[in-house]
Amino acid sequence: MNKKEIIEKFFETTEATYYRHKKQNRPVIRFIEKYFTEEDLKEFLETGQINRLEENTISNTKLEIYEGTLENHALYSAKYKLSDFFKGRILIKNILIDVLNQMSSNKNRYTIENTKQSLIEQLKGSEINWLKTKTQGKIDLLSEFVENNISDIEAYAMIKKPEVVLNLKEK
Repeated sequence: MNKKEIIEKFFETTEATYYRHKKQNRPVIRFIEKYFTEEDLKEFLETGQINRLEENTISNTKLEIYEGTLENHALYSAKYKLSDFFKGRILIKNILIDVLNQMSSNKNRYTIENTKQSLIEQLKGSEINWLKTKTQGKIDLLSEFVENNISDIEAYAMIKKPEVVLNLKEK
C-alpha cells in the first residue's frame, strides 16, 4: 500500500476524493503528506498510535526528573547562601519565612523567570505588623541580598518548597 492508498483508507474515501482534496490544496492533505511517513500512517491504522511520537512521553518524564534535580540543587544552593546571611539575623530570617509562606500559597502563578522579582517586590511591600517600624532597614537589607545573591531558579525553588528554608539552622 502506498501513501495515497493509506490516506484514502485513513479518511475512508475514494481515490477520486483524495485527488480532488489534493488538487484543492486542502491543509489536512498537505499536513499529512509533509509530517507523516507512509510507515507512520500504516502504524497508526494498525495500532492506533505512532510509537516514534509516543516516545515524547518518555522524554517529558526525563525532563521532569531533570527539572526536579535542578530545583533541588537550586534550593540547597539558596539554603547554603541564606544560612551564612542569616547568622545572627533571626528577624531577617523570620521576615523571609513570612513572605515565602505567603507566596507559596500561590506558587503555581510563579515561573522561574518572574519569581525573583516577585519575591523582591513582596519583600519590599511586606508589612510585618508586630515590628513595623524596626523592620524596614532589615527588609531593605534582605531585598538587596536576594537581588545580588539569589538566582531566579533559587527563588523559584524557595517558593515551591519554603519548608526547606523554614528548617534552616544557623551555622
